[in-house]
Amino acid sequence: MARTRLAVALVVPEPYRSEVDGLRRAFGGDLDRIQPHITVVPPVNVRDEALPEALALVREAAAELSGPLVLGVGPGATFMPVNRVVYLAVDGVEAQLGALDRLRAGANNGVLTREDHRAFVPHVTISNRVDADDVPAALTSLASYRIEVPFRSVDLLGFDPDARRWRSIADVALGPRRIVGRGGIELELTSSRLVDPEAVAFVALLAPGESGLVDVPGTSLVVSARHDGEVVGVAWGRVGGSLAWFDGLVVGQDQRRTGIGSHVLAAFADDVNQRGASRIVAARRFDGGVRELLEARGWHEPEPGSLLVAGGTARGRRR
Repeated sequence: MARTRLAVALVVPEPYRSEVDGLRRAFGGDLDRIQPHITVVPPVNVRDEALPEALALVREAAAELSGPLVLGVGPGATFMPVNRVVYLAVDGVEAQLGALDRLRAGANNGVLTREDHRAFVPHVTISNRVDADDVPAALTSLASYRIEVPFRSVDLLGFDPDARRWRSIADVALGPRRIVGRGGIELELTSSRLVDPEAVAFVALLAPGESGLVDVPGTSLVVSARHDGEVVGVAWGRVGGSLAWFDGLVVGQDQRRTGIGSHVLAAFADDVNQRGASRIVAARRFDGGVRELLEARGWHEPEPGSLLVAGGTARGRRR
């Protein structure tokens, strides 16, 4: 029975990640193995067919929080004499630490259950390669280091045994579920920087020619719609500064012309707006149903034959 090693973590976001990686590099940390993070659920072996359950558990746990977590990271500390790991301590106001505990309790369930008999100490590992005699000097160097880090999402990590590296395979925004379409086709909309495995399979089945995000500048943005837990729509693109690129939209064949595409596109526009962009441009030429939907929502060609541009500001219709 094939199994995948999974874990759940709060990955340190940019620009803080590069700064922390600089510290990890200085003290011999293993940057190639994993990104800087706070462990939420330690590694656990999960059957491959149970991956959707693992994703659902992470979404449910994230939805229990009221929003992003803001945690203090630093100063340096160590687990000696148990081991010589040097790390950045994690703390915060009581409400934020309580939310972190709820996130841990919610994610550590079902196929992700991992019993750990050690007390939970939230931390960001810097290095486990510092010689024991050099640990005091390392702590002195890190004694004044402290940053306030906003964590807006939680990641499901998977271990690649060939590369011997942990990678994020899905990320879920922290905060209440976003539900639209009550009274009709009720949808749960999620925004992420990664296309999660279920959405990947959905797009591959319905639009096998779609190869992912085009090579344009910016941070990826993916909006997925689920009905009764099943993916029924996905839109994706990138956001860079004041400009966003829309790169694709796929809706389930049985759900087309039911309003799902409009909901997903509106959510994409709202998320673009929240990330500071004021203009959305199609990253490529569209035809068929996608083009019809874009034009119905006010997208237009500024010049004949040019790429479509969203009408007005990036904000979609209010839901």
